[in-house]
Amino acid sequence: MISHSVHVQPVTKAMMKRYIDLEWKVRKLEKDQVHQTLHLKQGQLSDLEKSIKQLQEHHRQCVLRVQQEMKDAAWAAKTTMQSFFEGDMTLAKEQSEYLEARNNEEMVRGELEGLGRHKARLAEDVHIMHKAAQKLEDFYAEQDKLLGEIFSGQYGSERENVTESQLDALVARQEKINAAKYKWSNSVVLLQYTVSQLGVAVTRWQQLLMMPDMQQRYLLATETRDNLTSACRNVLTAHMYLSHIEFPYLKRDEVNTVNTAVANIYQDMQRPDRHAHALNLYSVTHKRAASLLQWLQHVITSTIEPDLKRINEAVRVKQQELKAERLRLIKEKMQKLEADSSDSSDSSSDESDEEFRELLGDVNEVAWQMPAVRSLKQQASALNAGVAKKGESIKNRMTSVLEKTGAQLGFLAGAAKDKGLEFQKVVLAMMAKEALVAEPPKPDTDNLPTQEEGEGGKDGSGEPGKDGPTPLPLAELAPAPNQEDLFGDIEDLKKRHERELEELAKVQEMNKVRQEQELHAKLQARRNRRKRLDLQQQQAGS
Repeated sequence: MISHSVHVQPVTKAMMKRYIDLEWKVRKLEKDQVHQTLHLKQGQLSDLEKSIKQLQEHHRQCVLRVQQEMKDAAWAAKTTMQSFFEGDMTLAKEQSEYLEARNNEEMVRGELEGLGRHKARLAEDVHIMHKAAQKLEDFYAEQDKLLGEIFSGQYGSERENVTESQLDALVARQEKINAAKYKWSNSVVLLQYTVSQLGVAVTRWQQLLMMPDMQQRYLLATETRDNLTSACRNVLTAHMYLSHIEFPYLKRDEVNTVNTAVANIYQDMQRPDRHAHALNLYSVTHKRAASLLQWLQHVITSTIEPDLKRINEAVRVKQQELKAERLRLIKEKMQKLEADSSDSSDSSSDESDEEFRELLGDVNEVAWQMPAVRSLKQQASALNAGVAKKGESIKNRMTSVLEKTGAQLGFLAGAAKDKGLEFQKVVLAMMAKEALVAEPPKPDTDNLPTQEEGEGGKDGSGEPGKDGPTPLPLAELAPAPNQEDLFGDIEDLKKRHERELEELAKVQEMNKVRQEQELHAKLQARRNRRKRLDLQQQQAGS
């Protein structure tokens, strides 16, 4: 809540309604993780632009080499790559060098085109997420403005101040873990495609020697090359997602080794010894890609998801506490205004209270008024006492609340009627249904190449990672990264928050001491005045 002074104006139900409307809009956008997703995609776009710039320079060097080889062999300008393999011809040295240069240039050009398409899609995503993030910022600003007007620019209570600070710290940790889940999930999808592509490449490379016709060998070698190139690109993209993580399998130098072999694939296909050496490299890479995929999935399920579940629950509980406190303060404000009104009456007060309940929604009212720091028994007693004043039994009130929630909570209403469930248990179930636990954004698979683009698997299955190598036993799998590598400086965030709470407590203690001193001074002044009055009365009596 903003703490600077604002123009104080009467609090109206329209202001309350607008605040609740904003709350639901904010919760929806927060659930979509718009800020986190925007930040991640902006980082990806920046990294991608750097990669494209480097690749453009590499492609320029490849083009220069092709031009140089063409000068050395004038016939090359009028010859296609496929025409080299029409018939069982043996390539001369200059032809092999030209073929290698031409193949390398085609590979880099294809990679540039793929990255260009990915950049366009990513830029569009950034534009969309930027608009959503700006909308959320506008909602935040309007909420702060409304809260400032309702509470005269100050925090409504000390508890609201502390709870909001605690929630901010929890949300910061939640964002760190959500960002990790997002990156690791995307890397899993990339590796699923990688395993599929490498499987196709190994199969085609094995089939190549069985083909007597050189042109058919060329086609199989080209398909192998395209799958290997796409697989390497996907692995490097996974490295980009998890740039702070040291991969236990398929490190960057291993990927570079495969790319070097692919550049010589048309020479390797002509000699059995070179073919066998390349096959061994591709097979080992396939197995290590499968191990990397298994490792990524294991880290997510064993470490990231449990941590995310815990932090989501902590955030949910703290959000409920903050909303409950703000609702309580708002209701107190409304009741005070109505009590101060000269034309208010008991009936109008009851009617106003009913309008306020309808404004917030019965389920939200019950759930939000239950901060975790109060016992359920006390809450139920308070609600029961409030209802009893209107001559309504707690069971009827409970049933009425449940029926108004509609089909979503219909089973609870039936259970309450048939079995007479305790009010506390019903409210807990309602809160569980009401809870909006933040979910990590769906993995961005737009950067995954499609089959038509030559970046998806070409086995026709359409299922990434299908029929991969046998998984490793968990005991042989590489250990998971530590918490700092996974989530960054999350402990620093926690320590910083603890320091902020300590400073806040000191300020509050100073304010408390100052208030006590002021109160003591006022009491002393009153005593002095009374003494003077008593003395004057004694003197007058004498």
